Amino acid sequence: MDVIDRGGPPARGAELAGRLSWFADELAQVRTTASSELAQGIRQLRDETRARLEVPDPDYPELLAAAVAELGRRFLRRTHDLTYAAAARTLAGLDTAVPPLIVEWTPPPISPAPRRDRWSAEERAIAVSSMIGAATLARWPVLVGTLPAPLTAGVSVSLVLGAAWALASTRRSGAERARLRQWTNEVLNDTRSVLESDFTQRLVDARRRMRHVLAAQA
Repeated sequence: MDVIDRGGPPARGAELAGRLSWFADELAQVRTTASSELAQGIRQLRDETRARLEVPDPDYPELLAAAVAELGRRFLRRTHDLTYAAAARTLAGLDTAVPPLIVEWTPPPISPAPRRDRWSAEERAIAVSSMIGAATLARWPVLVGTLPAPLTAGVSVSLVLGAAWALASTRRSGAERARLRQWTNEVLNDTRSVLESDFTQRLVDARRRMRHVLAAQA
């Protein structure tokens, strides 16, 4: 601020210093608005991913990466517009243009999605038993004619094995969703931190550029 005060008449320096102080207050309001909108965007994306995880989708990691990139672009474009509007109001009445502000942004890479676990020994045993039971059931009518007892026993065994396999599959799917849910939370938390850091750097750059513009006016 003293850089502005040293140039020109005291009244002129005081006016420009007041403009810079007003711009700082505007940036504080922009930060509050941006933080609220970012939190809302993260919550909305979290709700959408929670619904997507209910239905298995092999493309889910790619879809999440695309959604995170789009969220970042919308957030930083929005904050750029807010910052630009504040700068334009600060420089109103002065014969100068709004300084160029940071616009470019490249989405940071996200952590890789967790790999699907290999089948456990229990799951492999259930799968093998289910296949053997199904094959045996298919051959019994040929081997024993129309005797009902072996057929009834085969049906019972197959039903038991099928129920066990369904239980194992359900448990496996639940574990897979839990891993993806944890990974999603980590990705969204990292995204929020990166965007807030990037936005903070933009505010610092905007204030530095505004200081230079007002110092030149002095």
